Amino acid sequence: MQTVVLDRKKHNRKRFDCGVEPLNNYLAMMVNQQGAKDNARTFVLEDRLTPAHVVGYYTLTMTSMDLGALPVSLQRKLLVASGPVAFPLVVVGAKAEGAVGFYERFGFASFMDISDQLYMSVADVRASLVTGGG
Repeated sequence: MQTVVLDRKKHNRKRFDCGVEPLNNYLAMMVNQQGAKDNARTFVLEDRLTPAHVVGYYTLTMTSMDLGALPVSLQRKLLVASGPVAFPLVVVGAKAEGAVGFYERFGFASFMDISDQLYMSVADVRASLVTGGG
């Protein structure tokens, strides 16, 4: 499997089902609008045997955040990801019903003052990829 930029002509977005209807609907109906406005970029994990089938997805957008809303242990050490853009955390907005629980199952934690905005350190993401966690 590989992660690639969403191609609306290639990828069957309506077939995707993560078990959380608002997240399914976002992929099926909203990602094109967000991409066309340059608000976000969506990447999909293609099925190895049938690349048109989407196994998972994530959307990237730039945002600012108050580091004071993070636990002190993360405030003291900022983690840096390698690659073209350095970032210490993966942050997700989980306003859709059921989304908070969905992300918590994979190890994301809520900010202290915003329960529907969750984060995971890049180091933890990397570790889960190595161990197959999640």
